[in-house]
Amino acid sequence: MTDFTWYLAQLRPNGAPRAVLNLRRQGFSTFLPQIAGTALVRNRPTDRLKPLFPGYLFVQADPRQGRWTTINSTFGVARLVMLDQRGPTPVPQNIIDALMADCDAEGILRPPPALAPGDAVQLHSAAFFGKCGTVERLSDNERVFILLECMGRAVTVNLPRQEVKRVASAR
Repeated sequence: MTDFTWYLAQLRPNGAPRAVLNLRRQGFSTFLPQIAGTALVRNRPTDRLKPLFPGYLFVQADPRQGRWTTINSTFGVARLVMLDQRGPTPVPQNIIDALMADCDAEGILRPPPALAPGDAVQLHSAAFFGKCGTVERLSDNERVFILLECMGRAVTVNLPRQEVKRVASAR
């Protein structure tokens, strides 16, 4: 059984489609997480997919075969990310697993689940990173009011929706 590792490839400008096509032709697995967005095309809003990490692509290869030089010379790829001269730096598997869990089968990032009052959440804001609380209420402008236990008393914190992740429902 071979042990495949994920690596991060830096792409040439607008090279993602070409790199994915050529890497797959060579037998490499690729992962390009994308996010749905809106862009103006001829002054009209149009739904588009944008890379979650513009200019980068994940490539899976067997490190024992030493085929990473093949990846570097693939059309659309500028180079594999290397932190030292010994070879490309592997991406930890838990990062890839978490990204894949948040994406659908086509690699498109799913929208976060809707929150409701009473949901248990974990905070990803710098000041409250890792703390857990309960959703108290939601505002119309994508802000969430969270009830936290802080120094023996309940405190309400107001954060952007992007800094809150539901962990379980208390309903």
